[in-house]
Amino acid sequence: SAVIPLSSATYSKHLQSFFDSDPFCHLSSGGGSALACIAALAMLDTITGPGFLDHVRDMGRRFDGGFERLRERHGAVFTGWNRRGLMMGLQLANEDCGPRLTRAMARHGVIAVFSGFNRHIQQLMPPLIIRPDEVDEVIQALDRAMGDVERDIGTRRH
Repeated sequence: SAVIPLSSATYSKHLQSFFDSDPFCHLSSGGGSALACIAALAMLDTITGPGFLDHVRDMGRRFDGGFERLRERHGAVFTGWNRRGLMMGLQLANEDCGPRLTRAMARHGVIAVFSGFNRHIQQLMPPLIIRPDEVDEVIQALDRAMGDVERDIGTRRH
């Protein structure tokens, strides 16, 4: 994968005179890339298209169902979650679980990191265009990874 920098700026009307007097005061620190602009336009077309927000909501509900099953199965490691759209934080039993789950998820093919500010939280931020089968794949990887973490810390909830 690659990173293509792109930036935008917004401002209030009262700042317009500043830009009128010196329109070249700051050209860009992440602009000038035709490829980045094409990618941004494609992204805007996707997220403003019909059904996009419904899709995001459906995938969020699909994750919620999977998380509920995981909490029942792996309660010694996974205690709950917070979700806003598809930005999700899994609440873990203790701070050792975050780094362990990050490593275990990588072994099972999913990139997810624990929060640097709270090692009790595993962050999941899939693309908003994730498909139902991919949600299921993430849930299955979490199931296997949480089992690994339970074995690592010597707990298992039945």
